[in-house]
Amino acid sequence: MYSKVCMFGLLIIIIIFFSGCSFKSDTILKNNTYTVQGYYGDTIILITPTTKVGGFTSFFSTNGITAAEYNQQLIQEGKNNCTLINGTYFGLLSGGFQPAGTITLYLGLHNKQIIPSTIDPSLDQNLKTLVQYNSINNTVVFDKDNNIIRGIQFYAGPMIITNNTINPNLSTNTSHRNGKYPRTFLVQDYHNKTILGITTKKVSLTELGEKLKELFPSEKTSVINLDGGPSTTLYNEYMSFNITDEKLPLWFSICE
Repeated sequence: MYSKVCMFGLLIIIIIFFSGCSFKSDTILKNNTYTVQGYYGDTIILITPTTKVGGFTSFFSTNGITAAEYNQQLIQEGKNNCTLINGTYFGLLSGGFQPAGTITLYLGLHNKQIIPSTIDPSLDQNLKTLVQYNSINNTVVFDKDNNIIRGIQFYAGPMIITNNTINPNLSTNTSHRNGKYPRTFLVQDYHNKTILGITTKKVSLTELGEKLKELFPSEKTSVINLDGGPSTTLYNEYMSFNITDEKLPLWFSICE
């Protein structure tokens, strides 16, 4: 694994600028589609599509699928060297877990409304933030105070950073919001492009917000907590982290 990393590092020098600020990277893994970069001693890993168009692909199923099953499905589709990250917290299908985000804070993909976001569809009226991701051009848009009926893709919330301002309520004693847990998050950078990230160490949302604001200093940057809790899975050819055998309803992937 390390020889592959070194080879890629020798062949390719990657400099990514966000408002004139370059990232501090401990590890860079690269193929033709994306980079995987580790920061702060590998506490934060960011997945960044490098192509001008196209980005992450998503898989959604009400019955769920495991990481291994999804990876095998991608291989059968002729895709190679895929990175997978979970889009929902573990245990969504079995119930019994209240995430840090409100139960009706969901992400919508491709502007599609799929199935009811709660057992009682009337509760969908409680949406506070709607996040829409478009994999064609790898853009994400955060809209505030949207009401949507029967619109679900996956848990998202709370907002960690909005227009470069850290959410002052991140320490609220609500479920997994104020404690230290591994996190999964989605960044909207100053170009309105999407960056997917996880933490490999337990951090509070406040700590994560401070580190991400340092990495993304642009006044237009926004970040949302992706899965609502400590459900962080990453898998690719070079590394894996906290792999789960649970069938999850949504995954992000990016492949060669």
